[in-house]
Amino acid sequence: MKAAIKFFATKIICRRFQKIHSYTEAIDDILGSIYTATGCNAHDSCIIALGGYGRNELCPYSDIDILILHDGQKPSPEIESAVRSFWDIGLAMGCVVRTIDECIHILGQDIVTDCSFMECRLLTGSADLYNRLTGDVINPYFTKKASFFIREMRRILHNELYSPVTTLYHVEPDIKKRRLHSSRLSQACVGRKNACRPCIN
Repeated sequence: MKAAIKFFATKIICRRFQKIHSYTEAIDDILGSIYTATGCNAHDSCIIALGGYGRNELCPYSDIDILILHDGQKPSPEIESAVRSFWDIGLAMGCVVRTIDECIHILGQDIVTDCSFMECRLLTGSADLYNRLTGDVINPYFTKKASFFIREMRRILHNELYSPVTTLYHVEPDIKKRRLHSSRLSQACVGRKNACRPCIN
């Protein structure tokens, strides 16, 4: 009986993850089409999915967090047009436009931003630019700061669990914050040689 329950529970969970992955792929196609239609140069810019979107686990009504990485002194008119189009289609976008140097300055300032970088994924555009960001910036940062990062994540999770506003009588888990997932993810990723895998053309 227990084996049957476990089997059907696993099947239901897998089916739901398939729907989430299908939704993520649909958003990938939409953003990629806009990027191409607005004439963005795929040689000196790219779109990078961050956070849950970067994990291929984008849930309906969740923010679609992306980084538009470019190699110029300022964003091109095509990138500005793409950003406007992303907002115009009515999706809940969390969109930032930065250079690699700007990403270097951002890392270490905010643990939430650091986590989102740790779960990044190339959506479309320059694989070379993406690999420079992950290989020269993100992976070395997490290799150097591994112990600090894990301690900080544990401190945040501890404070959330034992906060005065937390009650023992919550009948639903806090799935959005994914506390257990965050703890395991941080230890797994910073423990690897490369937190982000390179993109191979």
